[in-house]
Amino acid sequence: IYLDGTYSIESCQNLEHGCGYVDENGVVHSTAPIFTIRNMFEKLYEIVNSRGGIINIHTGNNFPVPFLAFADSIWDGEVIQPYLISGKLDSIPEGHFRSVYTGRPLGIFANVITYTNNPTWTYHQALSTIIAYGVLSRPQNNYEQLNEIAKVWQAYDDIGVETATFKPCYDNDVKISSDKLKVSYFENEKAILAIIANAYNSPSGKTEITFNGSFKTATNKITGEKVELLNGNTITVEFE
Repeated sequence: IYLDGTYSIESCQNLEHGCGYVDENGVVHSTAPIFTIRNMFEKLYEIVNSRGGIINIHTGNNFPVPFLAFADSIWDGEVIQPYLISGKLDSIPEGHFRSVYTGRPLGIFANVITYTNNPTWTYHQALSTIIAYGVLSRPQNNYEQLNEIAKVWQAYDDIGVETATFKPCYDNDVKISSDKLKVSYFENEKAILAIIANAYNSPSGKTEITFNGSFKTATNKITGEKVELLNGNTITVEFE
């Protein structure tokens, strides 16, 4: 089930709810009934999960820690959509993506909202902003978007992301000849799945990417084409 805003912490001053209090001057003030709401979500979680379901929440950049234990995934990203559509993506600091959209500080799986505005803001662009952080943009029920993300899902399945080790762009051993690209990778005993994205509003130019290790072949998992591999560890890419 999808809950939009339901998990957000709101205050209430309805005394008949058991909320709020009256001060010495007779003025009613609000309180936040956190424990009551938490108990409700705990019951909901038990009902949904016992039937094989999951709870997906959208809190609107509000992170109600007491409730997150009783949800399976969080959907966020509305707050940055105006920046993305207006071409101000470069002004959003990396720390915002890492703290809000990876889900790691929250302890809950995260997806990112994507409201497209073609041709100014496309699903492909949205995916490029977040995929290097190990997070995906959720597609709408749209053939173009589903067709693109299905190839990514297949690549994830091929490497086995459930058991692979993730090396994010902000903490790995990849050497990049341009600061316009973000490179992360999943690694298992046999191969790596490299995620290379241009998260900026300008072309990358030809960029060399050197991985730690030696590999026999390299393949573009989106197109299926073989990629020239130099010295067993270096490829050259160029992005619009």
